Amino acid sequence: MIYRVDRAEAIDRDLEAIFDFLFEAAISFGENTETAFERAATRLAEIDDAIETLGQAPHQGTLRTDIAPGLRNVTKGRAVFYFDLNETDQQLRVLAVFFGGQDHQRRMLLRALGHDET
Repeated sequence: MIYRVDRAEAIDRDLEAIFDFLFEAAISFGENTETAFERAATRLAEIDDAIETLGQAPHQGTLRTDIAPGLRNVTKGRAVFYFDLNETDQQLRVLAVFFGGQDHQRRMLLRALGHDET
């Protein structure tokens, strides 16, 4: 059964942070600004597409009840997605997206406790 995918407000910040990280990484590897921007934008579009596909298999990933009740996470292409489900409304709510070597478990725990760092 396909679930509707909704995004928490924090997702926009997460995606901006990922874009900045990817752009800066490309620059540090010697890419020019235009190429770095294109690479970061392409990767961000892939992450955005992955968000939309989460609803096709809503029970995927690992339950993370050690962080919050009903919380799940799944990794797709170095992006780590945290989400929860509303079974009644068939809704999957994406709560956070992290990338690469970020300490996603600690950062998600801080969010769950209401101590989101920006």
